[in-house]
Amino acid sequence: MTIDRGHGAFVLDGTWDETTSGSPFVIDPLGKAYQVADAPITLEKLEYDAEQAPVVPDEWVTLFDRGVSLSTYDALCPPADPGADQQSDDCQELP
Repeated sequence: MTIDRGHGAFVLDGTWDETTSGSPFVIDPLGKAYQVADAPITLEKLEYDAEQAPVVPDEWVTLFDRGVSLSTYDALCPPADPGADQQSDDCQELP
């Protein structure tokens, strides 16, 4: 797999034997892995197609530092204090 300069990679993690499933991740050019939450809504908003993503071993994803989770629902909520429960009544509705 190659990554174009200034772009990231969209992959699914899995086991060495899997070829069609896994958790979605975006790997940025600086080497951070961001797990995509709330699939398929977040995938649609980011315009990623899980059927087109390569499956890579879990161990490959662990080589990268972890970034924040990419979540449509979290993006609609104001920032919360670390460790505090997010109050859903503070969040905007899904567009």
